[in-house]
Amino acid sequence: MVDILYRCGGDLLKFAGDAFIAIWRLCADNYTMGDKADEAINCAIRIQSSLGSFMCDVDVTLKVKISISAGNFIFCLIGDHMTSTYVVYGLPVLEAKKGEGYCSSGDIVISPSVYNCINKTKYYFQKITKGYLKIQKNLKDTHLIMNFLRAGVIFEAQLQ
Repeated sequence: MVDILYRCGGDLLKFAGDAFIAIWRLCADNYTMGDKADEAINCAIRIQSSLGSFMCDVDVTLKVKISISAGNFIFCLIGDHMTSTYVVYGLPVLEAKKGEGYCSSGDIVISPSVYNCINKTKYYFQKITKGYLKIQKNLKDTHLIMNFLRAGVIFEAQLQ
């Protein structure tokens, strides 16, 4: 999954147990938030189509659920030169976490902030609740191609 994430332009921010958080940084003038949201959605589609369900070593099938949000957030280092950690906070983080609660295994859910910045004719959606939508497929790609941080797209995935 991490390899697909990197090939799709994302950066792995946090990997903890059965979940990870990735970002698509918006740091160049020629990209829009919608461009980065499209990259994250296409990456999610690619992950789901190639690795969305797999058998692990202990004969358990793991499935991936993905929640995507967009907007400004804060990345802050805390600690000193001996011990430090970081905090990521902002509406996109909260929306991604909330969207994950609306996901079932195998789903890709987008938040209202993502929906507001993407081209709505590119995807087929299913409404879930409170502005969150499930991506059914990318209509443009029939084969399902899959700064310190002021703005970007938050992508949260969890294995189940």
